[in-house]
Amino acid sequence: MCPNSKFNFLAASLLLIASLNSACAEEPIPAVASEADEKVVNRIIEESSGIHGLLRSMGLKNVNIVSAEFKAGISSDGSNFTEGPEVVLDKQISDHVRAQVKLAFTGLIRIENGRVQTNRDWNEFFKEAKIIIDQDKDSKIPFVTIIGKQEIETSGFDSEMPIDDNELLHGLTRIEKAYAVQFQMGPELIKGIDSVMIAGFNTGSGSRDTMGENIQPASNGAMIVLTKKLSDQIILSGGLTRIAYPEHAEARLNWGIVYQSKDGKNKIFFNQAIFKYNPLYVDSKNVWTVGYVRKLTEKDSVTVEASRVNGLKTEMALGYTHQITKRGSVGVEVRKTKCFTLDNCTDGVIVNGQFKYSWDKN
Repeated sequence: MCPNSKFNFLAASLLLIASLNSACAEEPIPAVASEADEKVVNRIIEESSGIHGLLRSMGLKNVNIVSAEFKAGISSDGSNFTEGPEVVLDKQISDHVRAQVKLAFTGLIRIENGRVQTNRDWNEFFKEAKIIIDQDKDSKIPFVTIIGKQEIETSGFDSEMPIDDNELLHGLTRIEKAYAVQFQMGPELIKGIDSVMIAGFNTGSGSRDTMGENIQPASNGAMIVLTKKLSDQIILSGGLTRIAYPEHAEARLNWGIVYQSKDGKNKIFFNQAIFKYNPLYVDSKNVWTVGYVRKLTEKDSVTVEASRVNGLKTEMALGYTHQITKRGSVGVEVRKTKCFTLDNCTDGVIVNGQFKYSWDKN
């Protein structure tokens, strides 16, 4: 991918959003007769009110809101943060093709330590912008294709803590803001394997959230992830990643396993990354996390995790999450870090709290 590709893609993203603005006049709302179908009435009400009504007033009448999320947190070290709102918009282009963007409003404005800061970082604002070509069951193409700026995950078992961004494996289980072509395939591709994901990507400009202070220039890479359901309660996954950083190419093996009881009240998971030349942990080659989640009630759960970065540090964590409403939750966690070296590591205990609002149309 050429050096200016991220800027070209941003321009394409802007054009995509602009293209959603329909040139056609608003369709007139038909008069509702007494015998009108109730579904039609409900559709008219939904499309003319709330967020959907706002989108229609902006000319985005065929755009669907897929999800929305907002986080706000505070820490015992005196820092606080907001993340979001992040909104995912989706537009159906044809029967099997749709455009999707993820807008992160912290790219324009954010609150840090009680102060409002304006960023106007459009690359950050358009966190994802991609074209999704869904599988056509009537054709011989047995996969979903995703093209554009996106997040690629190598495992979904890295953490169950209330604030999973703090987990030591977070930066080793995903590539954020990658410019990628991704193929997702089901069990029909490889016998005995439930899912396969293959991706070729460019890392973009890097992210301090996932790469710490060791920001790397845009680099090309490839990834393959396999998932196997061993039983109704046990799922195994494994992935290989290679990123051609300028100084040293990184090679990484991710694997994880998760068990969930039949009643859904207990979950045990393990995840490990074995790597060479990772910019986040330059002096280590192995990171793992093991955890247990206990669902106390329909609204309350407790998580215990232990993590280790070989040669650098260990971390113990205890978390509690309470579901306030269907979409809102609060969580608190305590993390204790023990360092093996003083380089880029600090011993101590930290307490974090977070409020999270999440909406998904599914």
